[in-house]
Amino acid sequence: MGIDVHKCSWHVTALVENEVVFSGALPGEYAALRNLLDRFEDCELRVAYEAGPCGFGLYDALERTGSAAS
Repeated sequence: MGIDVHKCSWHVTALVENEVVFSGALPGEYAALRNLLDRFEDCELRVAYEAGPCGFGLYDALERTGSAAS
């Protein structure tokens, strides 16, 4: 899953076995992303996101919920 993080919205693309299963904009808030992540609860997730200033809040939210890899 790749996330292009902006202040007001995030563009997310999710791949399963090299096939795009989701590509679209979400509100720039963790709750919206969490709803999408929950669709993939039976999958091994790897998330990459833009390492700009807007990504720090996303990382903190992933860390709080135990979703961030160290």
